[in-house]
Amino acid sequence: MPDINGKLLARLHCPYCGSGLVVDMGVDNPASARFSGVLRCACYRYPVLDGIPILRQASPVGTNRDPIVELILKGDIAGAIAAATRPLQTQPLQSTGRLRRAISCMRSLVSGSVESAAPQPLWSENAFRETLYALKPRSFADYLYYRHANNSFMSATILICLLRELGATQATAVAGSNGRPTIVLDLCCGIGHTSFLIGALFSNLTVIAVDGDFGILRVAQRYICPQAMQVCLDAELPLPFADDAFDACLGLDGLHYLRSKVAILKELDRVLRRDSLWLFPHMHNALQSNVAPGVPLSPDGWERLLEFIPHRIVPESTLIHGFANDDACDLGPVASLALLNGSPSLASVATRREGAWCRHEGLSAVLTAPPGLLAFNPIFEVDTSGAGARLTARWPSNALREECALARTVLPDELILDERQVSRAGLSGVTPSVPSSLRELARRFVVVGLPPGYRRAAVAGHVTRPRT
Repeated sequence: MPDINGKLLARLHCPYCGSGLVVDMGVDNPASARFSGVLRCACYRYPVLDGIPILRQASPVGTNRDPIVELILKGDIAGAIAAATRPLQTQPLQSTGRLRRAISCMRSLVSGSVESAAPQPLWSENAFRETLYALKPRSFADYLYYRHANNSFMSATILICLLRELGATQATAVAGSNGRPTIVLDLCCGIGHTSFLIGALFSNLTVIAVDGDFGILRVAQRYICPQAMQVCLDAELPLPFADDAFDACLGLDGLHYLRSKVAILKELDRVLRRDSLWLFPHMHNALQSNVAPGVPLSPDGWERLLEFIPHRIVPESTLIHGFANDDACDLGPVASLALLNGSPSLASVATRREGAWCRHEGLSAVLTAPPGLLAFNPIFEVDTSGAGARLTARWPSNALREECALARTVLPDELILDERQVSRAGLSGVTPSVPSSLRELARRFVVVGLPPGYRRAAVAGHVTRPRT
């Protein structure tokens, strides 16, 4: 029973009754080496599907019979995964072809490959993209697929670089001073872009990625961040982790969607060590309009919420432009309330560590350190038919282009690179000797850290277009 019976199980308890979890039963699943089965606590039995615990009580009122657990007890793992994923299909499918495609992708999340006339390898871009677009409405799938061109993910990338303050490196994983690994909680992780980036930049960090959407976690596990540990949970409930379990928390684009903000921050204060880093990129401002606002606060509301811990709140534009222009994140000055009030989205760093409130420089060196990580941002059509490459931003919709207005202030609409830049910017991999020009491209998010599911082969004289 890999993962759940060892590394992960020891860190979990029931979010409802607080008692520990034990393995009630396991089910052989020839399609996967990960554990599937049932966990038991003092009050309930929870399903585990392909190594992902689902720590929500879903039994009808007056019973204690979880429908997914019932399928697992019958040995129907494929049915259990389909049942856990099916409620996420929120829009009717418009054609029989798309219906067949969605069913095929559902099965791929069980068996490991998308069914088609010409089967795609599990880690191919086609398999990842087709699964994503079958499971989610087109506009949301576009948002997820082109995440690297969104200012929310740009601000997350910048704050992730601050994890180097934990002593995180690309060195072989080592235990901390207390004999355990350094662990990061990726709260509301989505399909795993941030979990992947943390693991790729800092190989000695352990990432536990949590979200309330099992289907999204399944995509993350299958295509984006298979090395992270995933837990499906309701962040409105007490977190199912022990006190002082984590050294850092990243919460991208999530706090404004949680109603119980006071409760989740109290829980984070419990599960995070005293000197941990709290990183919250992209918090919506209630005083400004937003495409999907959630339940945001005004800047003074966010300030009151975080007053129990030393922190800085900065406009997202300040964070992104400071990185693009100066290769820095300046946490020294306190932003004026007037400046914050006029900012559609904000970013926050909180910590009790000494020396945090200063100017953090040279962040692009973190992004360009791992060899082979960087590739061209998927938003670009890449034409290599001449010497070098011509990059042209191709937005899948005007709505997404408008949503990413801040990102477009640093991300060029068109760019021509010479052969030397191309050879070091993703088409031929990154060499150990990183030129300043590559760091400049990373600061403008022309090149980004891409998971394997995004990779496309680069062929001389070829035009690589974004999928639309």
